[in-house]
Amino acid sequence: MKILLPILILAIFGSIQFVMASRIKCKAVKFLPAIISSLAVIACLAVYLGSYAISSESVMAENQYFAAFLGTYTGAAMIGSFLALIIAKFLKNRNWGK
Repeated sequence: MKILLPILILAIFGSIQFVMASRIKCKAVKFLPAIISSLAVIACLAVYLGSYAISSESVMAENQYFAAFLGTYTGAAMIGSFLALIIAKFLKNRNWGK
């Protein structure tokens, strides 16, 4: 049951990214789900690694736990977005009947 939510997030972000990558011409809008999920993963990684000054170890441990929790879901969203970009690029370049 715990694996169901990351798979659902991966599928949602993947389907949104696939539709945007195959229909929209503007590159700034086309890559928006991938950019948002990548920035979220970078933010979770920065919090997890502790790239800020906190003197309390318990607060830092709580922040790391929360960043690891959110990193799971944002990582699934990023993987879904990039898989959809790869699939859209493959289907666009595919020679359909020849």
